Amino acid sequence: MTFDQAEFKIRCEWGERGLRQLAPISQAVVIVDVLSFSTCVEIATSCGATVFPYRWKDETFWQRINR
Repeated sequence: MTFDQAEFKIRCEWGERGLRQLAPISQAVVIVDVLSFSTCVEIATSCGATVFPYRWKDETFWQRINR
């Protein structure tokens, strides 16, 4: 089930179906995968995504974001 989130600047969705709906209308897509990291990276990069892997609460994440 997909809900209309058009009025929001940040939208959340679940799974491949949600990704396919949000990707064409989004400036950026953030994928959070806590169960199968290596599989997620492989699928994302094979589809042309750029992956920035960071551990939970890793300070280098904020350094990268603030550039």
